[in-house]
Amino acid sequence: MKVLKKGFSDFVQSYEHFLKSQEDEEMRQEMERHRKHLEECILDIENAERQAEERGKAEGLTLAVLITLKTRFHDIPELVRQRLFAMTDPELLERLAERAASCGSMDEFADVL
Repeated sequence: MKVLKKGFSDFVQSYEHFLKSQEDEEMRQEMERHRKHLEECILDIENAERQAEERGKAEGLTLAVLITLKTRFHDIPELVRQRLFAMTDPELLERLAERAASCGSMDEFADVL
């Protein structure tokens, strides 16, 4: 992403220089619309990257909870699995990982879901 941002930054500088040298106002406006569109695309890419990182973190934490439960209690009820896989909040999943390591039974863990 850093390379993309650097390339975009260089492009914007060249582009702004080009715009200043243009005599045709209509052409300048069209180029400005394209520049704004490119900026929006970069923001969309950055947002998608952040969302993918959050999903990846949530999936990793879900697996950590499941491994902990499986190690401690051997069997994991399907309802517990389904509820865990439906969760997307990494902070909540971190708390559940701690709970999975400290609860006294599977039923006790299931009660906090």
